[in-house]
Amino acid sequence: MESKSIMWKYIEETPSILENIIKNNDIKEIVYEIEAEKIKDIIFVASGSSLNVCYISKHFYEKYSNITTRQYTPQEFEEINLSLFNSDSTMIVAISQTGTSTGTVNSILKAKKHHFKVLALSENITSPVCKESDYFIRFDCGQEYSNAKTKGYSSSLLKLYLLALELGLKKKVIEDNLYNEIIDEIKLSIEDIKCNINTTIHWLEHNREWAKIDHFLIIGHGSNLGTAMEGMLKITETLCIPATFCDIGEFSHGFHRMIDHHSNLILLKTSDDKFNEYENIEKYFKDKVNHILVIEANNENDFDDNKIQINYYPYTQSSINISICIQVIAIYIPEILGLDPNRQANDSFTKLVKTRVE
Repeated sequence: MESKSIMWKYIEETPSILENIIKNNDIKEIVYEIEAEKIKDIIFVASGSSLNVCYISKHFYEKYSNITTRQYTPQEFEEINLSLFNSDSTMIVAISQTGTSTGTVNSILKAKKHHFKVLALSENITSPVCKESDYFIRFDCGQEYSNAKTKGYSSSLLKLYLLALELGLKKKVIEDNLYNEIIDEIKLSIEDIKCNINTTIHWLEHNREWAKIDHFLIIGHGSNLGTAMEGMLKITETLCIPATFCDIGEFSHGFHRMIDHHSNLILLKTSDDKFNEYENIEKYFKDKVNHILVIEANNENDFDDNKIQINYYPYTQSSINISICIQVIAIYIPEILGLDPNRQANDSFTKLVKTRVE
């Protein structure tokens, strides 16, 4: 199809951006400065897509760096009692692609007031978020002039993975051989991105009726619960329709009751211990819903009209690649309707509530 939105350019830049990030030593250098051995807890503070990558990487930090993580929006962080945390063993990680999020800046100021070290992640290293922090890591994705972020989301997710691995290595939670094995897997997942883009476009070309959806529910689990959150946000941002997400374990605790022949389901299915639970949802609801899409990370060749299949990467749960498929869906579907996915939609509201620092 003919590319219309600038978002296509950004998503096509993603593989080369991620390849360059892997080659960069900036995170090694930051971790060398940080007293990593002392860090037992990380508190993430972020909004939107930046918050979602924190949820995706949560289990990764716990497993490969032995660090407990908590994720807060700036509003939540404003209300927590920081005296409950040890400032010597807890690091605040504040994430804002533009570096101008008012809430994130205020959160950093609160953290500093209580003597916590703050690490910022942002594309703009001269931004307020970086200036107020003790350390900063750049997204290294370049400028992204769109409401719904693609390359910035993918680059920040990769940066968080690499930060966890470097912390784990310095803390001696993981050895060099495991570190290298995970890095090699991440490199393979990056090599898959172009294929993931083409596979998703091909599926959409044969399922153009998905452009007519009025709402959808996206289901994930584990690391990919955060991917489901991002999928809900991304498609909501570009189609401007209602949506929700849920954990697969919570689906049968009330969410299943909202499903009928008007519903649209997206399942994020991976080759792990929850595989059969997704199979049950597919079988039960296949003839009860308007549309169902399974984005499946499975190394078996299992073709189905309702399925976009990608390779399974166990260390990251294929989160980078599943996210790419969702980004393509978010760009492609509005364009079927003749809409720019980056069009204005109540944009003046963010100025009213001063979302960004001027």
